[in-house]
Amino acid sequence: MPTPPNRGFTLIELMIAVAILAIIVSIALPSYRNYILKANRTAAKTALVELQARQDGYYVDRRRYAATLTALGYPANPTWISATGEPETEEMDRSIYRLELSEVTVKGYRLEAIPVGAQADDARCGTLSVIASGRKQASGSDGVDCWR
Repeated sequence: MPTPPNRGFTLIELMIAVAILAIIVSIALPSYRNYILKANRTAAKTALVELQARQDGYYVDRRRYAATLTALGYPANPTWISATGEPETEEMDRSIYRLELSEVTVKGYRLEAIPVGAQADDARCGTLSVIASGRKQASGSDGVDCWR
């Protein structure tokens, strides 16, 4: 009785499959990383807009701006946020931005979201900030488009 021929992959076929997989991963991974950075930016922008609304409410009630984030109901000054937007009292592995309130005067304030952890690689937008007048800025290389 004849033995059936071996059915399997040759080394060349296996190397071609590995090369194709490597090309696909090298294209997909940077796109995925950019998507994550952009999603995290959205969490920071949301937190800054919420803080701005809290500052405005504080001003309406007291005729002055809050000097600390704790006065606005946040757990610490500064406060860290995760990708879900949850405030934290200290920097954790999941923290993506540090929120700070500075330059508080009778006429204004400055809110900043400073990237930390893996988000610190975001050279495109860098630190996001809002001032009392509503002007929004970003310190990165593409700061003009970061708030759009």
